[in-house]
Amino acid sequence: MKRLLCIIGFLFAAIPAKGNNVYLANTAQGSGTGLDCNNAVVYTYFNTTGNWTTGTPTGIQIGPGTTVHICGGLTPAAGVQALIAHGSGTSGNPVTIHFESGATITSPYFNGNGEIYISGRSWIVIDGNRTTGAYMGATDNGSAAAGYHNQRGSSCINAGNTTNVTIENLVCQNMYVHVVTSPDDEAINQAQVSALTGAGDGPTTNLTINNCHFTQMGWSITTAAVSGEVIEFTEFDHVDHGLADGGGTTGANSNISIHDNHFHDFANWDTSNDHYHHDGIHMWGGDNVNAGKGYHSNVSVYNNLFDGDSGGNMTSWIYFENDIQSSTIFNNVIIPSTTNIPANGWINFGGRTGDTIPSQNNAEYNNTIIGNNPTGNACYWSSAESNLTFENNIGMGCQTLFTTANTTVTFATFDYNTWENMNVDHGDTRTFNINNIYYATLAQWQAACNCDAHSQSASSSAINLNSSGHPQAGSDVIGFGTNLTSKNISALDKDKAGVARPATGAWDDGAYQYGSTHQISKVQVINPAAVHASSLTAALPTETAGNFLIAATAYQLPGTTVTVTDTLGNTWTQLSAYNNSVCGNTDGNYSGAQLWYAENIKGGANTVKMQVNAATYIWIAVVEYSGIKTSGSLAASNGFVASTSSSSISAGNVTATGTNNLIFGFFHDEFQNTSMTAGSGYVDEANASLTAMIEDNISAAMGTYNPSANYTNGSDACGVATDAAFSSQ
Repeated sequence: MKRLLCIIGFLFAAIPAKGNNVYLANTAQGSGTGLDCNNAVVYTYFNTTGNWTTGTPTGIQIGPGTTVHICGGLTPAAGVQALIAHGSGTSGNPVTIHFESGATITSPYFNGNGEIYISGRSWIVIDGNRTTGAYMGATDNGSAAAGYHNQRGSSCINAGNTTNVTIENLVCQNMYVHVVTSPDDEAINQAQVSALTGAGDGPTTNLTINNCHFTQMGWSITTAAVSGEVIEFTEFDHVDHGLADGGGTTGANSNISIHDNHFHDFANWDTSNDHYHHDGIHMWGGDNVNAGKGYHSNVSVYNNLFDGDSGGNMTSWIYFENDIQSSTIFNNVIIPSTTNIPANGWINFGGRTGDTIPSQNNAEYNNTIIGNNPTGNACYWSSAESNLTFENNIGMGCQTLFTTANTTVTFATFDYNTWENMNVDHGDTRTFNINNIYYATLAQWQAACNCDAHSQSASSSAINLNSSGHPQAGSDVIGFGTNLTSKNISALDKDKAGVARPATGAWDDGAYQYGSTHQISKVQVINPAAVHASSLTAALPTETAGNFLIAATAYQLPGTTVTVTDTLGNTWTQLSAYNNSVCGNTDGNYSGAQLWYAENIKGGANTVKMQVNAATYIWIAVVEYSGIKTSGSLAASNGFVASTSSSSISAGNVTATGTNNLIFGFFHDEFQNTSMTAGSGYVDEANASLTAMIEDNISAAMGTYNPSANYTNGSDACGVATDAAFSSQ
């Protein structure tokens, strides 16, 4: 997106302004010049119209090209907006709101119309800098039974009626912490506690949400009348809806892309009477005889993961309710962790009989659903739509694998799918439904629907998928699918893990090609300052269940022993410690380093603690990764203790088991008093004044890797290094 905007700007000869910087804090700091965090102006400076300009900003004016820095913690009064934009950026020169390392905006509850208010503006970027522990969050809004004192509307951002807005790297949390209670907590309108609001403010064009985390709220994103919306690489959990996108009153909501997101664990919004029905992605139109004519077209939903406990009040993980046209759902994986079932199927392409703008010409390709309750509801649900294309999908573990829900549905192409033999595996007689008649076997279904001629029915053991939906050796889905290259959907030509599907010849059914892996990705780095103490903590505002943590611990006293624990109770495994006394045996003249890691971690806010047996100079850095094996992930580890003077240090050879291994290096040298630099091909993830550094690389091939670091303060023999390789899922 950013690259595209830059190209467009060049073609139209836009000349980027020299961007200025304005620093905001909770109260004025130092001399109050606004030129850095130590001299920041009070944050309400942002809210004064006279401090904005439409021309090129000078000094600490805010206008096109300005970066507004949030320093420290802003604590506006409950319900009072923190930041209200009074202007816009321009193409190539957006106004950027940037959270400095660890910066926060907190209040007992936020303003229901957006704590950051950019409604009606254009060319705005909000960068939440989430890997540093920065976030926005309410502190006292939620169910009274859980001890919360407020039950109020609360929203992080209002981006209604905007154009060319990007929200990235943002954590928005605790807009409303709902818990399952008796009697039910129905005190809040779930649409009024959100990360993003403003659906009623007007049409939104070119909105991008990238690499965010939205947790503990009702409807995370509420939009209507949108065009050019992208939601990507974002996590939604403990919410009632991930995306709620209404069609508005007229015209098409079009060119919407929702991909590579993670939706999980919505059960905390359950009530006994289904007061809050849950959906991962919910889109609906407004076209019937008594309403307007808003509808959706050209929507792409792909490469998303839906797992965890959906709750007992789930409608669908993907719920296209009505008035949806020319849209595709592909490469999605749905793996519920409990026996809770949806009311309307895990994936629902729905229409509504009598609409003048019907649901039609939609497609579902290469999705994988592994249900967990063979006695209830459907994997795939389609109603009142025409010309549905349905190919290369996998359906397992649902009482009904595909249903037309007592409506008329016509198929353009429906074939090459893999279905679990529910009749044999579970004694199920309601495996398929069409025209409100159930069929137990694939042969009966084929005859009734005049479709699925080349599809297969197999036992779950023959389908043979692992717990993440990847086909295993000998799986019946390998090579069973049809080649869909002719669809000209570039993202479909790769599987969910980014592995290219064959340009010619058969594809595998489902979201993953055989042999593909989860791409390992860094989620966040927490890097507190070094201290002289016996303990140090690193606070993760939230972490994702099933991910992986690695902790690098450094110390400067002989005889030091380290333990690592955390508040979520994850199991930490230690690797060998490496110690160097060449440059001294006293506190501060000694280098020690040790790596620790935790697999298949628990979800939620977490504080990791490094404890040593005696006070010394210590440092800890914690990195969260996704895509690493949930058990048995360690492929190799090594270490090195310097004994001769050098201006660089290497950690020792480790062997990657194949492509997509994490290679992690950690270096500590008490003599160096300036930052180290990463070795060739590695990324410097954190540096400490101790001096210590961590770096990483994702292996491009099986083979030997040897992370290294370069010194910037001459040569010495005081350093230690350690490294490890970890395998992907």
